Amino acid sequence: MMWDEHPECKGVVAQGWNQQKKTFKNAAKEIPKLKAKLQELQNSVCSEEVIHQISGIKKQLTEYWKREEYYWGQRSRLKWLKWGDKNTSFFHATTIQRRSRNRLARIKDGQGNWVMGQKKVMEAATDYFKSVQKTRKASWIWSSILQGRDFIKRNAQWMIAKGEDVNIWHDKWVRSGDSLKPYCQGDETQVSALIDPSQKTWNKVKVRELVPPELAIKIIQTPISLYQEKDSLVWPFSSDGVYSIKTDLKKDPISFKFQLSLLAYTLWAIWKQRNNQVFRYQKPSPTTAIVQASTLAIEYYMATKECIQLNNYRNQVGAIAVIVRDYHGKLLTGLAKKIQAPSPLLAEALALREAITAAYNFNWSRVVFESDFQILIEACRRERSVAQIKLIVKDILTVASGFFHCGFTWVQRLGNSAAHKVAQACLSDSLASCWSGSPPPWLQDHLDQDSSRILHRPHLEVHQRSGTRLGDEYPP
Repeated sequence: MMWDEHPECKGVVAQGWNQQKKTFKNAAKEIPKLKAKLQELQNSVCSEEVIHQISGIKKQLTEYWKREEYYWGQRSRLKWLKWGDKNTSFFHATTIQRRSRNRLARIKDGQGNWVMGQKKVMEAATDYFKSVQKTRKASWIWSSILQGRDFIKRNAQWMIAKGEDVNIWHDKWVRSGDSLKPYCQGDETQVSALIDPSQKTWNKVKVRELVPPELAIKIIQTPISLYQEKDSLVWPFSSDGVYSIKTDLKKDPISFKFQLSLLAYTLWAIWKQRNNQVFRYQKPSPTTAIVQASTLAIEYYMATKECIQLNNYRNQVGAIAVIVRDYHGKLLTGLAKKIQAPSPLLAEALALREAITAAYNFNWSRVVFESDFQILIEACRRERSVAQIKLIVKDILTVASGFFHCGFTWVQRLGNSAAHKVAQACLSDSLASCWSGSPPPWLQDHLDQDSSRILHRPHLEVHQRSGTRLGDEYPP
């Protein structure tokens, strides 16, 4: 370069460097001085002048902190380039410092009270975000975030625990997503009014008095959590119940169908906005296009989803069976009963909840629960989240924590034939009441077949107290 050979080059660079040092003082030296001065002012007699000085020092501190962070950010990058991926104390200290600075130790809730602890801080922030309203001066980004929140609130579905947080008429909580209309006038407003708190079941008399028969059936089929305290929201258009813009469409056919319809309606809404501008001289509104497309996609999805479900499960009455055996394969006890459930997955989850509750009441300490429903077993192992059975799985894991050892194992359907045969017999009303104490010949044959598979499976340990197998059956 030509300019670095000029005789005045070094003088100009030195002059600029010295000027920079005067203008940008060393933040590391100035911050302690300002902190000491701030402490001194805060301990002095309060006056208007003192308040003004405190405000000025806080602004200076903010500026110096920004400079110090920028400085160490540059230094950190230089060290990474020099040392690569070495785990030096500097990088650990930097990470800890940043986490400490970003952590909220306490926050004020909606009533103006200070709350502390990570869980309570998160709950206070979430409650505020749920209820905050958009102001006139809200930025475009904040307005978009609130519109997204309202979109999720309109289309999310409630899972019922106690029903205290869910409104019967205004919230979506019935499996089909229908908005309920009263069959007769009543004072009930919350879902909790339709639940028998002593039995943790639906009060069928109240339900049938309040809504038409077809909706009463859907309400009775809606599962209720036995052990959870709070109702929870899930996103019904993804298998895991979590709303995300990064949904893997290949792994989630439900979401793929919804996203495909959303894309089609979005293109239509954009085209309509364009036509309104060209022919009606109306200013385009991206927000209106998004809301319109989302609403139509939701309506289309819910309409087609309900048709598919009605074709697959006509009366939605099934039976569940639980077979309890020791590690030798000997039948200890069992249970079977008819249930109303909207899907085989939910029926299997209810069967597992019945089984684990019975095992807990028998005071067994070591148990293994087996099912041929792999999705349910993965959910109980916390390997995946399934929206449809979210609260039921929480109930199962709540009870599971009370055992010394509790395992969940997937088996092939061929190795679970006894439970399915019992469920079939229960559904056809051909099962004797004493079947577990004195197994009929056909059941003993299936028990022997399943036992041969159990005893040759290496992952089952011989010290376990009992093994429980589950089965469900729906009419064809």
